[in-house]
Amino acid sequence: MQACLPDMHAIFDQVDLRDPCGAAEQIVVNLLLEVMEEVSRFSPWYKQLPRAYGLTSIRDARTNQIKWVLAPEGYQKWEILINQLEWLIQNYRGIYQALLLVEGLMARSTPADPQVTATCQCDPPNIIHLRKSLVEKGEVFCDNCKSPFRLIKEPS
Repeated sequence: MQACLPDMHAIFDQVDLRDPCGAAEQIVVNLLLEVMEEVSRFSPWYKQLPRAYGLTSIRDARTNQIKWVLAPEGYQKWEILINQLEWLIQNYRGIYQALLLVEGLMARSTPADPQVTATCQCDPPNIIHLRKSLVEKGEVFCDNCKSPFRLIKEPS
């Protein structure tokens, strides 16, 4: 089975980065939910219950909503991954927060300010995607050639 990496907001949905242990568990839950969504109907896993993936549902007493959590056997199965994620979140929380902030800002770009492809004056040139307004203002500079990124002319 092959699938694309889930969207960052799907991976970090309901994740509180201030609690590395809880955040790591929630990330694993979110990834397992994404895997369940991508299973082909021809796979033997297609008709498996969530418990087979290591998930179970509970009712959140505070919100009275159903939420997915790791079942005890799921926690046992994914314990090494959870511990590694917990360590990463504990040590690199600021990077994850910045990544989520940038992802959110990029997702909110309006049709009036779409993403465009821009290039610098390096040889060969670096090519990046930016909001059109940033390229037009010349606010983003290449670290190597120090020139502002310019809009690539699209063939007409």
